[in-house]
Amino acid sequence: MNNLSSENAATLQKLNEFFISRSVPAFLVGGYLRDALRGIPSVDIDIAVQGDALSLAKDIADTLSASYVPLSPSHKVGRIATPPVRGENRNGSIIDDLPRRDFSVDALALALEKWDTPSWQESILDPFGGRSDLSRGVIRAIKSSVFQEDPARLLRGVRLAAKLGFKIHPSTARLITRDAHLILSASGERVRDEFLANLSLDGAKVHLETLDELGLLCCIIS
Repeated sequence: MNNLSSENAATLQKLNEFFISRSVPAFLVGGYLRDALRGIPSVDIDIAVQGDALSLAKDIADTLSASYVPLSPSHKVGRIATPPVRGENRNGSIIDDLPRRDFSVDALALALEKWDTPSWQESILDPFGGRSDLSRGVIRAIKSSVFQEDPARLLRGVRLAAKLGFKIHPSTARLITRDAHLILSASGERVRDEFLANLSLDGAKVHLETLDELGLLCCIIS
């Protein structure tokens, strides 16, 4: 991988050795892999594992002399701070995991053991055309039920497009408009965090207009 800081490279090497020693399949996923494909440095390292991610995260924190923070015990998601690593536990294989994600550009995975190989990009699992959408600058939902499964994704999609400077695919925009009312069923904390994250990005006025056009703004402030 290019544009890796020496700290991140050292962390990936230690993580790879950790998982190999325990015979635990581990995959780079999410924003870290997306940013690596774009040649952009990423602060967080996102890893999906088979097994008890929270127990593994505690052991990794000890290995890296870092601190461990449980983000969502119910979803078995935890964060290891300094260096920042986020671990996710998923039932089944990585092939079972990717269809549970939200947008194609984040439904990518790379076996951790491949991270430092010259042909790492050829080893990426991409069942939903995420790499093509990355090159086109498009945020596209991987299925029609993506917002029904987690309404907070309605705001995340808008934020992700704004953050990356991408366009929301027309079919996804229609899904957001269709399901905009579901944002009322998302936790207030998540709605607040996503909304404020949208406002913190450059061009906040444009992002608010997008939220309004998609029918989300009126639901949030009602």
